[in-house]
Amino acid sequence: MKKIILIAAGILASALPLAAADSVDALSYLRVGAGSRAMSMGSAFTGMSGDVASGYYNPAGIASVKTLSVDMMYGVMSNDRSYNYLGVVYPLSNQVFALTVLNAGVSGIPKTVAKDGNPIEDGTFTSANNAAIISWAGSFDDTASAGINTKVFMSSLDNASAIGCGVDAGAKFGLRYNLDAGLAIQDIYSFVQWDTASDAKDVVPAVIKAGLAWKILEEKLTLAGDIGKVADSNDIKYNLGAEYLIGESFAVRAGIDEGNIAAGFGVKNISMMNLDYALRFDDLDKNSNRHFITVGLNF
Repeated sequence: MKKIILIAAGILASALPLAAADSVDALSYLRVGAGSRAMSMGSAFTGMSGDVASGYYNPAGIASVKTLSVDMMYGVMSNDRSYNYLGVVYPLSNQVFALTVLNAGVSGIPKTVAKDGNPIEDGTFTSANNAAIISWAGSFDDTASAGINTKVFMSSLDNASAIGCGVDAGAKFGLRYNLDAGLAIQDIYSFVQWDTASDAKDVVPAVIKAGLAWKILEEKLTLAGDIGKVADSNDIKYNLGAEYLIGESFAVRAGIDEGNIAAGFGVKNISMMNLDYALRFDDLDKNSNRHFITVGLNF
């Protein structure tokens, strides 16, 4: 156990200097989240485990998934934006593999060109972003696991396109009294290279996170919290979440994701299906709240 903790700490401590980034906004869709359960809990998921969405938040968390599981999420968003997520987890003995696919885009963006020295609108264009994440996780004993993600990115903006890659790493530990801890570094070195004349390159800033998840009240209530830091920012990020089980199948959830309120609910074990909903209150005045619906299948 001590060896695993030292390895995880070494990975996380050494990763930030590798990620000299230009902007915290590079490939910002990678920070939206995955899975309605996690998102309704404020994305406080670094210390959580046993969920398909763990492949996105902390790959070590998929180590406790015991059956082939699939999540499909659809986002309902304002301003012609779209955001969708697909997750698949496949356990093999004491190793677990996962595939996460993210799709984000904006359509109907006004296109402006110069004519006689004056800007005029010339139709619209679309921005599209896709990411595929392959995860591996292994358990070292009943209380410790580690995982790694390899990522491929593809983006397009009007007539330009880009491709890139990235890496995540994480570790998770079971402590006493139903308390779990997680450590994760997202985008240790992630970038996309554009096919423009200037060969523009967007480097994604690394994010280091530590999280706790605590099950109490006969494991009916789960409290979760994350603290994180972006490599090129001095700001500390906080995520808080809670989930309360009512009976065997229904759960209500709430959370705070870096200052934005989230809420939702879930119904599980409908035959082999789960249904989860998340509402993110991003900006009430501008009606830019986001709704996410996830259908999960367990085989």
